[in-house]
Amino acid sequence: MHPRETLLPRPQQLFEGAPLEGVGGVESHLEDNSARGDDAANGDALRHLDRVRYYELRNSLVLDPVSVRNLELLAPIFLEESTRSPGPTTLIAALDVTVTGMGARLLRSWLLRPLLDPEAIEARLAAVTHLVQQTVVRGEIRKELKGILDLERLTGRITLGL
Repeated sequence: MHPRETLLPRPQQLFEGAPLEGVGGVESHLEDNSARGDDAANGDALRHLDRVRYYELRNSLVLDPVSVRNLELLAPIFLEESTRSPGPTTLIAALDVTVTGMGARLLRSWLLRPLLDPEAIEARLAAVTHLVQQTVVRGEIRKELKGILDLERLTGRITLGL
């Protein structure tokens, strides 16, 4: 059986008209790059990729790279000025007080894909307001979170057999 048949069993049903060329390009890139690694000899480099899922961001605004750069969400536009600045020079640096890798990645994804639905925005703001006002509860939650392993990365490592 050809590897593409295992990764894309029924592409028409999975994507319902979405461009499959992009999926094929990603798959080819992964195959080409995995051939350079140690797992290439036994064909296990891509064994954890068993299906393709269509993921649609209907409730989020997708920011293009130019907007992300100009808004200085993740990196300062002028690096030399940021080294002289006493405070955070990016939005993520100003906001990120997360205590886990999972929280940091979630915050990053929230900044890069802001909500569009007013009700969802209000719900998130209400949750943040509640935690800002409840300093004792927030402190206890932060203390508990510090002891949690990075489950996303740990799961990935287990899946890959690392």
